[in-house]
Amino acid sequence: MFDTISVYFLYFLAYSIFGWAWEVFLSFVREHKFVNRGFLNGPYCPIYGAGALLFIQFQHFTDRPLELFFGGAVAACLLEYLVSVALEKAFKARWWDYSGYPMNLNGRICLYGFIVFGVFSVVMPYVQGIVGGYIDSWPLTTRKLISTILMIIFIADIIATTSALAKFNDVLRKYQKHFKLPLFIEQKLNQGRQIFSFQQIRIMKAFPDFISIPYAESMKRLRQLNTKARQQFKKDKFQPTPPPKKKKH
Repeated sequence: MFDTISVYFLYFLAYSIFGWAWEVFLSFVREHKFVNRGFLNGPYCPIYGAGALLFIQFQHFTDRPLELFFGGAVAACLLEYLVSVALEKAFKARWWDYSGYPMNLNGRICLYGFIVFGVFSVVMPYVQGIVGGYIDSWPLTTRKLISTILMIIFIADIIATTSALAKFNDVLRKYQKHFKLPLFIEQKLNQGRQIFSFQQIRIMKAFPDFISIPYAESMKRLRQLNTKARQQFKKDKFQPTPPPKKKKH
């Protein structure tokens, strides 16, 4: 039983890493800089791993490319839609928004994603043949040990990330009462006191459309102030210090 779980977890993690690499590549092409595009701290996007497991099961029912394309695309888009709703309910926040893309559904899924998922589902049998063959070739003891270690790291990552996200709205609620005093907030930032934690800042970088639903306007303004303070900090940090003036005797 555990052997089966360990194998599928390794499949899940492998495709999560592939998905993360794909997202980082797309982000680099658009923004010309590295951004950790994962929901978690590690180099993996769980939604891709979950989608891959769906594809692996789906290919047991058909091997026809057209059926794989449409069946895989529909299943993946349904998964993405449900994950979007679940994250919104859990954290009262919107993570991505495809409203600017053609043929989108409530900004949660779009035609572009449908096509990409469909293409991936067609090539999935060939990819899985390589990935599955490699993982299945590992000795049973090695496979169990590696999967156990990686599972512990993965769960710890989930706990750390969700803990930071759970406090997001608390931070926004705390500072909202000071919005009529923007100088108060800027003073705190200039003193080196960050409004958001490292985890929260990372999530906002990874998901540019991430927004708190109950505090959307508050978050937008705090983002601007936080970015301004960080830019000023970098400017002051790298600005050369003028030499001391010589005293006249």
